[in-house]
Amino acid sequence: MFAVSSVDVLIKYYELFKKKFRAEQHNLKIATIFSYNTNEDDKDANGLYEGDNVMIGGRHIHQHSRDKLESYIQDYNNTFGTNFTTRDSQSYYNYYKDIPKRVRNREIDILLVVNMFLTGFDAPHLNTLYVDKNLKYHGLIQAFSRTNRIVNEKKSQGNIVSFRNLKNNTDEAILRFSNKDAKDSVLMKSYDEYVELFNKEFINLSNIAPNVSSVDTLIDENQQLEFIKAFRELLRIHNILTGFSDFDYTDLSMDKQMFNDYKSKYLDLHEQAQHRQASKKVSILLMLVKQKKMN
Repeated sequence: MFAVSSVDVLIKYYELFKKKFRAEQHNLKIATIFSYNTNEDDKDANGLYEGDNVMIGGRHIHQHSRDKLESYIQDYNNTFGTNFTTRDSQSYYNYYKDIPKRVRNREIDILLVVNMFLTGFDAPHLNTLYVDKNLKYHGLIQAFSRTNRIVNEKKSQGNIVSFRNLKNNTDEAILRFSNKDAKDSVLMKSYDEYVELFNKEFINLSNIAPNVSSVDTLIDENQQLEFIKAFRELLRIHNILTGFSDFDYTDLSMDKQMFNDYKSKYLDLHEQAQHRQASKKVSILLMLVKQKKMN
């Protein structure tokens, strides 16, 4: 999701993406939605657009904005084979409902917004929020929260990429809406700290399986479980590290090939553990059924 300060700015971003797409500089699927009235722009961003109301025929319609949105909806129709329009209130409302479904299904790569969908929008696979607006207070917290859904080992955290200096606003918002010690748990550590943590966890992994081939010698289920837990933590930190622009495998205790080799072993053991767990549940269920029949 890409949140910007006004409809005019959004139009500039969309046109730039579209120009680069025509020049075959990217193949991203870009979508957008905004209300074309004066309430949508929120230059100070003290709060957010209340309720994400979808209106047509309102008193403060910006005809230029509406024409632009209509053309962007036609782009959307061409991409997804739909037939939405701003010229009919029900059709526009259906467009408004269709967008979050496609974001959740990962059919849209970038969703450009001003205020819509910064609240009341849940898409677990949404992993990055790009910010080009001066968010504050509850508006900042709610916007940042769009990326906070965890999706197993593949998504252990969301990412915020800010083109504004929002550090003071972020600190103030956390202080206002949480306890005074929340910054230590809410804000990420530095890149170097995560590197140090990764290398420390690698030592723990090495104590269980000194090399990749030694994973095959872990016959005992408890040993396998210890390996799964150890690599899962390593994987969690690795996911965080890859979100840093400074990330480089040369900073870690293992190179990319070794990491992927361990990961392959981890996935195999993880699948085996799940099958064992499922089999135990079936066995317990059958035992209960037999006991019931005997009674």
